[in-house]
Amino acid sequence: MKRKLLAILLVVSVAVGLASAPAAYAYAPLTPYTWDASVPNYNASAVIHSGTIDTTSLVMGDFLGVSSTQPNAPGYGDSGAIVGWDDSWVSGGNANTNGDALDGLWAQIVHPAEGWWDLGCATDRVVVFLSQDHGPYLAEGLEYRIYASNTLWGAVGAQAVITDVYLDGWRTHVATEDINGNGWCSDDIAAVLQLDGVYRYIKLAAWTSVGTLNEPEVDAIAAVRTEVDIDIKPGSYPNSINVNKKGVTPVAILTTDAFDATTVDPVTVLFGPDKAAPLRWAFEDVDRDGDIDMILHFRTRETGIEAGAHEACLIGLTMDGTCILGCDSVRTVPPGP
Repeated sequence: MKRKLLAILLVVSVAVGLASAPAAYAYAPLTPYTWDASVPNYNASAVIHSGTIDTTSLVMGDFLGVSSTQPNAPGYGDSGAIVGWDDSWVSGGNANTNGDALDGLWAQIVHPAEGWWDLGCATDRVVVFLSQDHGPYLAEGLEYRIYASNTLWGAVGAQAVITDVYLDGWRTHVATEDINGNGWCSDDIAAVLQLDGVYRYIKLAAWTSVGTLNEPEVDAIAAVRTEVDIDIKPGSYPNSINVNKKGVTPVAILTTDAFDATTVDPVTVLFGPDKAAPLRWAFEDVDRDGDIDMILHFRTRETGIEAGAHEACLIGLTMDGTCILGCDSVRTVPPGP
């Protein structure tokens, strides 16, 4: 039932021993890049992924500005479709709404400014997506410091630690988009960072006060949902769903050693591609393991599950605002194409 949160294509593990010596890696079709102590946010135990990150489990944050009185970014621009996703840019978008979505429209946080994002829910991990318009790589894609708070514009925790880097960012590399032939596009390089607690608000600062690493162009910052165990149609396997019939589909959120299902706010729970709201819910020991789970019922036709689907997911919030995600396998009737 449990589903990996982040898609991993080919993983290159970065050994701890590399901390003492510079190292370069190559990922076709990208040109070689540097990953050592000279790179912002370097962590010898971080994992370098050669593919794209799975964004389906993420919650995009809302860029709020640099202070309570300044809702605009110091700079903004567009490195998306208008420039063919090559690592270049033109003026575009808006100083307040850029930085909110994976669209190439970035908010530039120039030192000494510090940008703030509202994730809309609490998390202990975030993903940062920068738009690259020049090298060096990976430094250009990681030129920031991340902090978090549960008070907007308030005190923050310790600097977040990078755990994963996705070289191909969030869009699969298209060689024809690399017009300047340097091997990189503006949507490359996404990083996962571990916070020192569970927070709702993110503060981003430039890595340095001078030089070329003092003006990160932020495409988006996203919360990683906490993964929970769910069971679609408890007591049955495979989990058959007739997508053409009226009726309801029961889904259980299970309590485990790592998660208490009774902390979920049921009115925030949504199920399936069309995000159906529950008709009703109850607390009971669904899996008969001695603890209390949550069982919810959804109108099947409202879920958006289509013939041929192999998985369905549920999202929601806990009472303290932590965002959750759970997925389970399904077998549809009819089976689909």
